[in-house]
Amino acid sequence: PLFDDALTWRALREAITALDNRAQVSLYLRRKDGSVLAAEVRARDLPFQGRLQRVVAVRDLRELEQARDELLAEKERLRVTLESIGEGVIVTDIAGRVQYLNPVAEAMLAISHGEAAGRSLGEFCRILDEDGGAAADLVQSCLEQDAVTQSPHGCVLWRPDGREFAIEHSAGPIRDRSGQVTGVVLALRDVSEMRR
Repeated sequence: PLFDDALTWRALREAITALDNRAQVSLYLRRKDGSVLAAEVRARDLPFQGRLQRVVAVRDLRELEQARDELLAEKERLRVTLESIGEGVIVTDIAGRVQYLNPVAEAMLAISHGEAAGRSLGEFCRILDEDGGAAADLVQSCLEQDAVTQSPHGCVLWRPDGREFAIEHSAGPIRDRSGQVTGVVLALRDVSEMRR
């Protein structure tokens, strides 16, 4: 047999017995060689020769677990990368609602990711042109043009606490695997020192 540990067999039998028709359960099973198998166990009652018989399938979940671990590692690398960038990075969905702010963006906008998430960027982020009027909405321009858009020179980020930063900013579309635009990434760069 594949498994020779009495506890493993008992756990497997108990799981099979407890499963409702078409239900499934995930288990860690010890193999004969001592290795551990992450498994999904499914059971289904089927008629056979006038009686219901329980049919059981055991699926090895190693590849699924490995893919999950790789995805989590990739997500962590992305998070660390975004938090290490020296520019403010803001990610929005296609409706302009904030999905992510890196720490530099949080500092520039004086708002935490938690406070900003799900809110419209325009609620707390005002960007003015060199004449003091509202600058073009780069997120909207990016979505309309389906391309990276750049701000004109002389833009200022104004915060509700009255603080201002001279900035350069750009916006680029975020695409899924099929090429569909799912959001926008906005980069804000504080150029106050360079403009003095």
